[in-house]
Amino acid sequence: MTKQTEIKLGVIKWFQHLANSRNGNPRFKVAFTDGMIMRTAPDAGWVYGIVPDQLVGRPVAASYHMTPSGNAVLDGVATCQPWQDASVIVG
Repeated sequence: MTKQTEIKLGVIKWFQHLANSRNGNPRFKVAFTDGMIMRTAPDAGWVYGIVPDQLVGRPVAASYHMTPSGNAVLDGVATCQPWQDASVIVG
């Protein structure tokens, strides 16, 4: 079964640093203002580029997929430019 990537436009409320993976790589738990919570996958290399202080409170486009057990896994995140339509970026 292949994972289906979805896109979420929203505002990040907070980041929580989780315990590192078995290989010592960082993991995060991310909450959006609409209540959706996602976690990063273990050993995802892109996570090293996350700077939580620069993302909290900002509108973002997040790519994610759902696990069979119903958990959301964050696959990537990018900030949205302020010139974009603010009515679309609602948390």
